[in-house]
Amino acid sequence: EVGASGTLRGTDTNDTEYLSGNVNVSRTAPTWKWNFGGSWNRQVIETLLSDSTTFSSTLVDWRAGSETVYAVAAHWSLGITTSFASLPRDNQELRVRVTPALEYSVFPYEDATRRSLTARYSAGPVYRDYQETTIFGEEEETRFEEAVQLRYSQRQPWGDGSASVAATHILDDVAKHNVVLRGELSLKVVRGLRLNVSANASWVTDQIYISAKGATDAEILLNLRTRESDFNYGFSFGFSYRFGSIYNNVVNNRFR
Repeated sequence: EVGASGTLRGTDTNDTEYLSGNVNVSRTAPTWKWNFGGSWNRQVIETLLSDSTTFSSTLVDWRAGSETVYAVAAHWSLGITTSFASLPRDNQELRVRVTPALEYSVFPYEDATRRSLTARYSAGPVYRDYQETTIFGEEEETRFEEAVQLRYSQRQPWGDGSASVAATHILDDVAKHNVVLRGELSLKVVRGLRLNVSANASWVTDQIYISAKGATDAEILLNLRTRESDFNYGFSFGFSYRFGSIYNNVVNNRFR
């Protein structure tokens, strides 16, 4: 899969340009699973301020990585994930992550479309080259990180849903951790009508990449810099209704 998009909008006092591109290559077999992908984004903002000066910002970030998974047994899988990224919002000129992982599935993987309960453990090094000196006085560093994830999903006549908890911490400093809770529910109210709800919450103390220089008011208002935070959350809900039959055995390829 290959994709690209661009957006240009503005007024006589403000201009915003946004370009992005992505590529993904994947192959799935009974024993092996491979994913390779990458993305590139460029954002340019120019805003005329009240003192007649112009604030300009250009952010370019990119990501590339791969995932290889091997089916060891009916309930066990081994995998390794590698990623390379440049994240200017997070004060990282370059981030390199190599993460071996082991996953256990309580139910056979063949049941995944109906129900799934998995536990995954991973640990590996993360190298960061910072744009600016961090609040801990680092310009670059390599730290080992450890993570555990539990995820449950189920699809039933009443609807489907999933819930997960993931905990990550720096291996030699448990106090620097990140705990994330997520949940999604799509509930069939009556025939064709669904209630969709999702929520997430995270507790964050592992932002070792925060710049000691801090962020300007303009960078804060335009969300150009990540700021220190102890807690993040999100919640969304909505309804959807599907009319007509879900069955159709007619194929018509005209005007594709």
